[in-house]
Amino acid sequence: MNEHEALIAGPGLDESMRNKLAEDYLEVLGARSADALRVVDKAPVNCDYLGLIHSVFPNARFIYMQRNPIDTCLSCYFQKFVLSLNFTMDLSDLADYYRKHHALMAHWRAVLPPGTILDVPYEELVADQELWSRRILEFIGLEWDNRVLEFQDTKRTVPENLPAFCAPLSQLPKVSRPAA
Repeated sequence: MNEHEALIAGPGLDESMRNKLAEDYLEVLGARSADALRVVDKAPVNCDYLGLIHSVFPNARFIYMQRNPIDTCLSCYFQKFVLSLNFTMDLSDLADYYRKHHALMAHWRAVLPPGTILDVPYEELVADQELWSRRILEFIGLEWDNRVLEFQDTKRTVPENLPAFCAPLSQLPKVSRPAA
């Protein structure tokens, strides 16, 4: 167990440690993009640490993309993740992990202050991108900008030959499934 893991597992972080964690994280972010006003950190393990993240950044907002469990698990299964995420290599392990993750997210919704987490149903986002994009921007305190709907025109490098599960929303099929 490293120093950070020991502190997380301990009785809690005091204010000086929370400040130190915030400073260190902001320093890393500054090195990547010094002029960014908002940061999207979509590391899957963030869900495990929402309480810690909230204690370090109490104004942080979390956008949680909810997707059909089968689609989620199959998407993970076909990804080539690092070996530390070896549960993604077995469908039974994935199903177990998904159930535990689902319970953990229910816990965070119950203990974090209201308005901290926005649940975004993936299928609804695909069906009505503008409605959900507006909700997301409002949730994080940004004004509407029509360019949000033209994300495919953003000047950035996008890998070619993306698998279907990585395709832009506009290219994904509209799906209709019964609620899980």
